[in-house]
Amino acid sequence: MFKFHTKQNMLTSSKVSWRWLIASCLIWSGLIIAVQESAVGNYLESHLARPVDFHIRDAAGKSPTLSPRLKIYAIDDSTVGKLGVTVLGLDVWADMINLLVKNRPSAIFIDGMFSLAEDTTGKFKAALASARANHVDVNVGAYFAPFSLKYRDPLELNRPEYQLSNMVGEGATGESLESALPTIVDHRQWFGYGPSLSLRPYIANIGHIIYTDDGHVAPLVRMGDNSALGHLSFYAARDRRIEHNKLVLDGRILPLDSTGSVTVNMPNPALIADAMTPLRTLVELIELGRLSSKVKADDVVLILPLMFTGNVDFHQSPYGYVPGGYILTAMISSVLTGQWLKPLIGAVGLSVILTLLGGFLGMYLSAVLFWIAVAVVMTAGFVASEYLFVYQGMVVPWIFPIVGFFANAITLFAEKTRVGERRTEALRQALEGSVGPTELKHLLLSPDGINFDARERIVTLMFIDIVGFSRIAENMLPRIAFEHLKTMLSTLGETVHEFGGVIDKTLGDGLLCYFGYRFDADTSSPDHAEKALQCALKIQNENLKRNIEAAEHGEPVYPLRIGINTSSVYLGDLGSHNRVDFTVVGNGVNFAKRLEGACEMHSVLLGATTYALVKNIGLPAAATTRRQIRIKHHSELVEAYEYDPFFDRQPLRREAVEGFRKCANIDRIDRRWQVSDPTRIQLTCDFGLAELVNFSYTGVSIRLKQLLVRGTRMTMSIDSGGGALHALLSQEGMNVLHGEVRWGYADGTDFVHGIFITNVTTQQSDTLVQYLCEFALSWEQADEQVGPKAV
Repeated sequence: MFKFHTKQNMLTSSKVSWRWLIASCLIWSGLIIAVQESAVGNYLESHLARPVDFHIRDAAGKSPTLSPRLKIYAIDDSTVGKLGVTVLGLDVWADMINLLVKNRPSAIFIDGMFSLAEDTTGKFKAALASARANHVDVNVGAYFAPFSLKYRDPLELNRPEYQLSNMVGEGATGESLESALPTIVDHRQWFGYGPSLSLRPYIANIGHIIYTDDGHVAPLVRMGDNSALGHLSFYAARDRRIEHNKLVLDGRILPLDSTGSVTVNMPNPALIADAMTPLRTLVELIELGRLSSKVKADDVVLILPLMFTGNVDFHQSPYGYVPGGYILTAMISSVLTGQWLKPLIGAVGLSVILTLLGGFLGMYLSAVLFWIAVAVVMTAGFVASEYLFVYQGMVVPWIFPIVGFFANAITLFAEKTRVGERRTEALRQALEGSVGPTELKHLLLSPDGINFDARERIVTLMFIDIVGFSRIAENMLPRIAFEHLKTMLSTLGETVHEFGGVIDKTLGDGLLCYFGYRFDADTSSPDHAEKALQCALKIQNENLKRNIEAAEHGEPVYPLRIGINTSSVYLGDLGSHNRVDFTVVGNGVNFAKRLEGACEMHSVLLGATTYALVKNIGLPAAATTRRQIRIKHHSELVEAYEYDPFFDRQPLRREAVEGFRKCANIDRIDRRWQVSDPTRIQLTCDFGLAELVNFSYTGVSIRLKQLLVRGTRMTMSIDSGGGALHALLSQEGMNVLHGEVRWGYADGTDFVHGIFITNVTTQQSDTLVQYLCEFALSWEQADEQVGPKAV
């Protein structure tokens, strides 16, 4: 409906700006990515997301099983109780290795380092040599330190199994080696420590057993330019090589994440516990000289030395704290089965996409749809992540994408809500008082439905004026006058709103209203002229009652004049970009104001267009009078129709008028002489012969056969029966008098008018009154003061 300035008005800015959307998306994306890629993000994923993933997978019955080739022995409480020691001697280890080698396993893994052990008898070395001769690899653990340790011998990095070039093949070195390598955890400044130096030549492989409690293990840790130490489980694979920047174990690509680590595919701890056999059973078999029936050829044997009470090294896992041996068990089982968890490629991109999606949903969806969409997207994202984890073995970092989505969605939705509330409040301030409370509530419920484009429309305009307010207010305290005006305008506004009218503005002691236009529709109501007239009639009827009651109680009396005109106008906003001023502009508005100015108190003056629209609704013919009024800048009189709501209740009208005269002190202001014998004076005007009713220093009251509108101008000639009065007036330059109609009312079949004489000086006015007293009144009447009506 309204066209605004170049600068956007708050009423039109119902959407969040694109700059807000871009800024919010960039901030949240950057923040989410920064946290996601930090140690904090890694901690949250491993300690919050992964436990949920693993427990849901267990509930779905999709937890990985241990490789049937993996046989686990543990030094538990029963073993310690049988042997009476917590640390086995090398001779006992030698006996167990010799026993197991007879079953021809492919490898034996010992979760220990033997860093301080000394084989004084040589039995342990012999057992290791026997295992190698029978193609059974004995593998033990090692650890890292960021600094050199005294009295410890670091690992020799030139051993063949440590050489990266052996895994890459073709003798790659230098740049060719670097380009062929996948991402590997780099600890080139660190030191590796393992078994004692004397035992190392007899051990097939030495692998690290480092686990940082974040759910990840580095399968390879780079220790030098051409050397890397594998995780102990790494050596469970017979074939270990690097192809096309991929780490390949037994022909299966190891899924590394961006840091060069793998996510431990931890089975349910109860499954590992059930698969674990006390090491004492091997000791008993050694004593009995029998072979193990549990270990088969090509099996992999894992011995866990620290599984007894008080010496278990617990680590954080998706299932809570578990013994460190469980982590090694899960890793070896994954190497044997190929059941690896695959990291999602483009996890950062997923966070960015969902963050952007949240921003668009927050910006464009309504409240109900927004919360539904948020719930659906978050649920779908979580369900999809769990499906991929449970059924596809894919690790989806779902916390940060969902957090980014929700945070950005809430940010944009909150900003949109703030903008909407600001717009609603601006609408409330702009329209409150202009439309009724019910209509305002309806508009505020759907502000986007309001049409703000400026446009031309046909409406019915109504001017309401409180007659004599300024004169009455002169004798009041300003506060009291203000309260009276506020109450009066509020009462008038309620009636206007009752009939669907819009209050355009308050004009001091009056109102400009219009009917027939809706802010949320592009159509005009067809009965707006009827509504305006019905509203005006109700206003005059109720106001007359208030005036009579006020006069009876000695309170201020405020008559009303109402002008109504139906016309094409232009509706728009004349305010600045930070102030709203809805208004109507056009000649029709000006004409409505002229109608109000020409109207009598307690009446309604209709323009010809309005009258044509309402004349068939059953208006009493006796209540309507056709009038001709003069309009500024127009030489010809304009047709108008005055409707008198009290045509059949004239005593009430006169009572209200008399109450206003007394309230406004009009009688004391204008001394007036009543003419009891009208035949003494002959008065002729532009509208024919008139009867002189009374006169004063400012004008005369005359009786005519027709009703003239307020503001009508005329010329008059006054004479006595013999022509003497006219001759005297001519000598004083008053042969023709100019007058303006100030009021008029019906008196029987005639109409009494108050005429203000405009072309006489003060001296001429005194002379005119003197001659009229001489020719129109008897000597007794000349000194009597009467005052039936004001000019």
